[in-house]
Amino acid sequence: MWENMNRKEFKLTGSWMSYSSPFPGKEWELTAHYFATGQLKFDPGFIYKKMPMSQAQEAFQMFKTPGLVKGKVLLVNEE
Repeated sequence: MWENMNRKEFKLTGSWMSYSSPFPGKEWELTAHYFATGQLKFDPGFIYKKMPMSQAQEAFQMFKTPGLVKGKVLLVNEE
């Protein structure tokens, strides 16, 4: 499998929550920079639903229904 990954083109889709010291770390800062400058693109279908932080409980409840959530649920601050 690893040999095929090195020799053939492949597409990897996903996310990984990671940070380094000091918080938020260079990973987050670079990702935010590339996203803001348009150098980093993502498929809008990657985010299944955006919900306000006040509905966090409802967001977590959705995961109790198998197959309901087809992507990421993004909790956003209400300002």
